[in-house]
Amino acid sequence: MQGQVNQFNNVAPHFNVAPEQVKYPQKCYLDETRQLYSVLESHLAAESKPFIMGEKFTLADIKAFP
Repeated sequence: MQGQVNQFNNVAPHFNVAPEQVKYPQKCYLDETRQLYSVLESHLAAESKPFIMGEKFTLADIKAFP
């Protein structure tokens, strides 16, 4: 999701090809990204886990890092 937010917000120079900003996809992907990070934060806080899979640092932690 985060990659799509960057694309629609024209963050990367090679994505800056649209002559106008389209608000619907920007809002859609930004809201979904926020929701996914909220679920991740809740998961980590509820279990008092330092990492996604518990006590062990895994590839999931690397992939989830913004």
